[in-house]
Amino acid sequence: MTFHLRLATLSLLMFSSLFALSQGTVRGVVSDELGEPLPFVNVYVKDITSIGTTTDLNGLYTLNLPDANAHVVVFSSVGMAQQNLEVTVKNKEVFVLNVKMLNMAIEIEGGAEIIVKANRGGEPYMEILKKENPSSIDYISASTFKKTGDTNVPDAVKRISGVSTVGGYVSVRGLSDRYIKTTINGSRLPTLDPFTNNIRMDMFPTGLIDNVIISKTMTPDLPGDWSGAFISIETKDYPEELQINFTSSVGYNSQTTFKDIVTSQRSSTDWLGFDNGFRDIPEGTPTDQSSFPREINPSLWQQFDYLGISGVLEGYGIPADQNIANGSIGHQIGLSELGFLGPGQFNNSFAVQNAISEYNQTYAPSVFFTAYNQELENIGTSFKDTWFTVKDQAPLNSSISLSIGNQTKLFKRPLGFVIGFRHSTTTEYDPDSDLNRTNLSPNQTRENTATYANLRNQVQQVSRETTGWSGLASLTYNLNPNNKVSLLFMPNFQGQNKARKSEGFLEDNQDISFGEDQVYEERQQLLTQFNSEHLFPESKIRINTDASYTKGKRNLLDFKDFRYLFDGTDYLFNSTFTPDRRFRYMDENLLDTRVSIEIPVLETKMKGSKLKFGGAYQYNTRENQQVVYTVQGLNESDLALGFDDVMSIERFRIVDGTSFDLSYNNTSSNVDSDLGFLKVAGGFGMFDLRVTPILRFVGGLRVEHTDMLVDIKEFYENNYAIDDPRRSSQGQLLSPGEINQVNFLPSINIIYKLKDDEEAAVNLRANFSQSLARPSFRELTNVALFDYELFARVKGNTNLEMTSINNYDLRCESFFKGGSNLSASVFYKTFKNHIELILAPGDEFTWQNAESSQALGFELEGKVDLTKKLELRANVTFIRSETTVTIPVPETRTMFGQAPYIFNAMLSYRLDSIGLIFTGSYNIQGPKLALVASSAFSAPDVFELPRNMVDLKVSKRLGEHFSIAVAARNLLNATLIRAYRFENGYDLHFDSYQFGTVYNFSVSYDL
Repeated sequence: MTFHLRLATLSLLMFSSLFALSQGTVRGVVSDELGEPLPFVNVYVKDITSIGTTTDLNGLYTLNLPDANAHVVVFSSVGMAQQNLEVTVKNKEVFVLNVKMLNMAIEIEGGAEIIVKANRGGEPYMEILKKENPSSIDYISASTFKKTGDTNVPDAVKRISGVSTVGGYVSVRGLSDRYIKTTINGSRLPTLDPFTNNIRMDMFPTGLIDNVIISKTMTPDLPGDWSGAFISIETKDYPEELQINFTSSVGYNSQTTFKDIVTSQRSSTDWLGFDNGFRDIPEGTPTDQSSFPREINPSLWQQFDYLGISGVLEGYGIPADQNIANGSIGHQIGLSELGFLGPGQFNNSFAVQNAISEYNQTYAPSVFFTAYNQELENIGTSFKDTWFTVKDQAPLNSSISLSIGNQTKLFKRPLGFVIGFRHSTTTEYDPDSDLNRTNLSPNQTRENTATYANLRNQVQQVSRETTGWSGLASLTYNLNPNNKVSLLFMPNFQGQNKARKSEGFLEDNQDISFGEDQVYEERQQLLTQFNSEHLFPESKIRINTDASYTKGKRNLLDFKDFRYLFDGTDYLFNSTFTPDRRFRYMDENLLDTRVSIEIPVLETKMKGSKLKFGGAYQYNTRENQQVVYTVQGLNESDLALGFDDVMSIERFRIVDGTSFDLSYNNTSSNVDSDLGFLKVAGGFGMFDLRVTPILRFVGGLRVEHTDMLVDIKEFYENNYAIDDPRRSSQGQLLSPGEINQVNFLPSINIIYKLKDDEEAAVNLRANFSQSLARPSFRELTNVALFDYELFARVKGNTNLEMTSINNYDLRCESFFKGGSNLSASVFYKTFKNHIELILAPGDEFTWQNAESSQALGFELEGKVDLTKKLELRANVTFIRSETTVTIPVPETRTMFGQAPYIFNAMLSYRLDSIGLIFTGSYNIQGPKLALVASSAFSAPDVFELPRNMVDLKVSKRLGEHFSIAVAARNLLNATLIRAYRFENGYDLHFDSYQFGTVYNFSVSYDL
């Protein structure tokens, strides 16, 4: 909090001199009657002809007005009807005026008063994009973020039709996040997650973005590996004048803030979203088994080596690996060399025994034991004694964000920039979570079993402390009206400290079982993007290029799973328990490049038609390593020493120079570290035919070549053949996971204007497309790792195949005067080799392909002004899904990851006269199959159950620049539950978490 308050004070002082009102500005897009942007249109003030400009290659223009009086703005272009629009800019703000120019004269009745603020995050801009886009899209804009108080992308996008979120991940139309592709400005990022091929979206704050666009039908110029939605998070665009946005907020959690919570010791840099080494492997500690020291009781040869006479022994033909027996000739040679035995006393048993006795008195065994085991002691004492969780008071949640944007001139050409920063910290805590495991068959009932939880039944105290920051630096330079380049850099850092303390019964053991688990997860993404747009005026050819490179990192530090029992009298360790510390390091980097060329065609017959083609190349690499250090020497009764001393650093020191009480051993396995490579080369060709003013065809073909390899790191680096016996582990040959496949992906979109009205259009859209889904690196590997959340081992499957999908979509969308709209969609999808996460025998999780699946859905969405002050947005989606598998046994069931229904609603009430806005929102999704019980054995499937999520927000303007807001998140404190489904219902929780209601208070400044 101190950091946030200091930054807030400094920022306000820095910009306090900038509160003066700025010049009024009109900004917008000029397009033709087909919605295509018009470059080179002259835009000027009629009575002050010196104030003028021209539209750029995207039809964009900016015109600065001298005052708040009414002015006539002229739009003129050769061959187009001139338009004269009277404009009055109120409050000297930046306003938008989008103009459609026709080949015939039009009449404008009266003047046009502009009341909508111009920016890419505004509703009018997005509504035009939605009407004219060849793909069916939905969106949420920055103006909506402000109404709802959403601070990160997952919270914001769940307001969109068919969207639901869980833990930072997004699903659309009820489909699992596998079929969602999330990008930044159209460029993808590495996933950094073991259970999804999508990215965790809560790393991106709404304060640094303009809007989120969700495409639900495919066009060939989009990547082919999605089906549910292609999501583009659009970062802030530069404004036409100086713009400053500053927000600081604090949040109170009803069951967490100022309460003692279970947590773990922290590093001094946790507030920056990464660990400073406090939890990391101590410097100098070997990370591979071959270099790690072992406890040594020095042999006679090693003793003589330590005393510097090993060369003499080797000279007599006594190598290091030869055992020197007590009193042997080798022993006598060493004693003689050290002066304890004369040369003439060899084989004199009395002299030899005296020499041995004198040697032992001179050199105590502790001298050699300490010398040979000093490194092992240093390692043992360098690890922190952080085995047990601690209690600490949870602070307030807090966040602070600042963004600055402006436009200036460089070499007399416009240069726009945006600089932004956001820092946040949140604490979640559930003192009464539960976790259960069972392998009972689904037809069990309360009447015929004593307990459902026959494997594990425990209550938990669970905490998650998340801290992170994001930055944004963006430059856009117009080289001339026809050429523009942009450069963006966006760092994201997020650290999450997880702690869990549990109590319950384990595997029919009558003793009470206790657990204390801790792990710190840090994620880092450094994103760099380049974009260029070019227009050739003579031919009207457009060329766009995009290149994005992201360095990603995900580390799990000091993962400890600590177990002990209480037998009614004493605390004990289980006889089979061996404590360890696990460290996982993952680097994932991704290069994503694209180029597209757009050429107008058939201008005389089908004006606005065009041909578009291009290519893309993606190169994704991942390296994952696990290092495990196991504690040796722990006894069942050691807890009698007390919880403060049982794992103390002193127990890792050498005892009396002759032994260890406790010591570490490196038990890492070479099959726990892997490498992954993914190359995707793609090309596309598509047409956009304006057959008539009301009929449009958009379609073509995309071709993608997938070259994917995942292998155990050691096997790959040593170039072991697929059938090399050295690939064997526990009797199984670990071959690499490989995919080398070419896919042809056609798509066709038909857009028919049932009502061709600029302000009240009605569009009918029909789409067919083929797409795919690739396994992730984690899914295609042989690696098996213990997962903190699932509380079990998760193993990859190198036999996975890519998923093929056929998509059918029919949508009718109506746009009404005043900004209201309504859309209805029917969609149908068929899947071959749908990938599922399954619970296999032995309480182990893995992935499998399901032979065939299908989903049929209906989607209804609308936005309407109930009164001049009251606005309602709502959407509902219903989906019926089915999956069929035949191996190992035939089975038909609900599709994995597919929710049967989703409902969202948002109601806003505005009192513009006093600057007051009330907003309430509601979200729910139906029970979704989250974990599939393998049909190889009888066990219930696990479903994620519905949650009634209610949020409220009240905001109030204070003058022209300041505003305050109060918001309540998860007002009903809804519980996140995953449950086993027995024939009688959801009678047993797999796990459940209730993290409280959060009340936020924020102060904002906008210039």
